[in-house]
Amino acid sequence: MLQHMKFGWKQCVMALLLGLATLGAAGCAVVAVGAAAGAGASTVGYIRGEYVENVPVSQQRLREAVTTVAQQSGLAFINEKTDEQIVVLTYRDEKDDKWVIALDPITENSTQIRVRVGLFGDEGRSRAFLDRVKRYLL
Repeated sequence: MLQHMKFGWKQCVMALLLGLATLGAAGCAVVAVGAAAGAGASTVGYIRGEYVENVPVSQQRLREAVTTVAQQSGLAFINEKTDEQIVVLTYRDEKDDKWVIALDPITENSTQIRVRVGLFGDEGRSRAFLDRVKRYLL
């Protein structure tokens, strides 16, 4: 029966759009499953312009590491805000890009860090910064 079916260009476009929509939704599901995996699990991802990772250290220790690495990287400190338990550090770099780094405690010895560089995010620079922070913590 399928051998006799003909597909027009409209059906092909619709099938392509449906396939792309499914892939996009699957990616969100994977991120959601990873985020829900629990505090002990290592969650890493680049979500909506933010590089996100769970780091197995206290919020205070991670804050100290971020502050040191930011200073060593030549980032200019702008401000620090604390909302509930989340600490948000804001910096500017030599290109005047805004760096926003949020530290959200998961447990006493585990903290989620979110790094956004610029308005839309820069995965490469965010990941490189976090790699330097993790090396500092070793």
